[in-house]
Amino acid sequence: MKIPKKINILGTVYKVYFAKNIRKAIKKYEPPAKDVEMVGYCSTKYSVIIISKDLSEQTKETVFIHEIIEAINDVLDLDMRHDNIDRLEVALHQVFKQNKVF
Repeated sequence: MKIPKKINILGTVYKVYFAKNIRKAIKKYEPPAKDVEMVGYCSTKYSVIIISKDLSEQTKETVFIHEIIEAINDVLDLDMRHDNIDRLEVALHQVFKQNKVF
């Protein structure tokens, strides 16, 4: 899957970019969470998605899907638990890959 540089999520265009040091990149927007491994970040306030450069292509795809779900969850105030977002990310990635959506 080719991850776009911009994506429209519910009418808002998000800039998508990759960072070698994701914690440093996130600091531009807010303090990163402590003691949590971070491979992706989404800010609905700043309309940005950041994905770690140091991932396999498949992992970049799943992180991208995850961050889209995070944006939808936040904007629509769905109050989804993070573990449910993780499961939905894996399921959607499998569906898209198996059906050659990507």
